[in-house]
Amino acid sequence: GWMTCVEWLSVAWSGVPLTHDGPYHHLNVGPIGPKPVQAGGPPIWLGGSADSALRRVGRLADGYVGTSSGGPDGLRVAWAKVRQAAEEAGRDPSSLKLAALVYACVDDDRDRAVERAGAYLRRYYPPERAQVPPWFLLGPPETCIETGATKPWQVSPTILCQVFT
Repeated sequence: GWMTCVEWLSVAWSGVPLTHDGPYHHLNVGPIGPKPVQAGGPPIWLGGSADSALRRVGRLADGYVGTSSGGPDGLRVAWAKVRQAAEEAGRDPSSLKLAALVYACVDDDRDRAVERAGAYLRRYYPPERAQVPPWFLLGPPETCIETGATKPWQVSPTILCQVFT
């Protein structure tokens, strides 16, 4: 399961041999290197939107990458669930970091940006998920920056953008 994989990463980054004999995976490798610069390895960020994924993030991860598919309100709800799961697992919720995967299309012509974003969504998602929601960052660079930094996404101190080209 996921917990095993996260534990494997911690062991692999520690510089000791990695061994595991489970029902699905068998590992027996010497120390993996080079060791990370950070003590304990780099932070582990997980994403997801199902309740089980949000609980997993709260139990195991250092950070949560939320999706913009539910908009700012959906991100707030998911983040609250992650923080609750962390607390239930005996972890300090304030130690977790939050990032949002926010879709963007930067174009001086806003209508063209909306069309390009819609074309992208139609290529990758079923029709019910291929509508361009109002919280996408669309239009000229200054508009995208203002919308991302000062409007609904203030729930997240870090915003990761996927730019359509």
